[in-house]
Amino acid sequence: MFEENIIDKRFVEKINRLGKKTSVVEVHFALNSRIDVRQVVFPVGDHYVTKGIFFISNITPSVSPPGEHLIIAGTPVLPSVTDDPKTIKEIVQNMKNEISSICPDFMPSLLWERPMAWKLVESVVKEPGMVWKSKMPHEIPGIKGLFFVGDSTISYGIGTDSAAHSSILCCPKIEFFLKS
Repeated sequence: MFEENIIDKRFVEKINRLGKKTSVVEVHFALNSRIDVRQVVFPVGDHYVTKGIFFISNITPSVSPPGEHLIIAGTPVLPSVTDDPKTIKEIVQNMKNEISSICPDFMPSLLWERPMAWKLVESVVKEPGMVWKSKMPHEIPGIKGLFFVGDSTISYGIGTDSAAHSSILCCPKIEFFLKS
């Protein structure tokens, strides 16, 4: 994208060290009732396929259509799995069984499901200790006026929280640049 030596070589090396990625199968479920009061459940143990169950309506009630309660379940997978509809279907069924074992009212309340497979997901924490300022900065040295925000840039939190916090931290930099 840029001519050679426009971006400092040390900066490029840092970018390359942060290149850890994963793939994910994620399923959105709409329910006709609230089946749990928790916000997040992380099933523990090797026998669980589901690694996280997020009760979205408990976190942010305003996102749910009237009469529906939204939850999201997800699990990291190999990139090849995201191209295999049969395996994705098996994973979704395992997730439904696991959620039912944790919340027995899940299946009777289920209105619809939307499975998705993401081949490329940037991890918020790439490796142990790679948080906060070890993540990418909001500006690239030597390229004035180019700013980046998101969960892989300097921020705290996970997922959307991290991306939002990154935006808050970057905003003063953008405003200062626009005034100069």
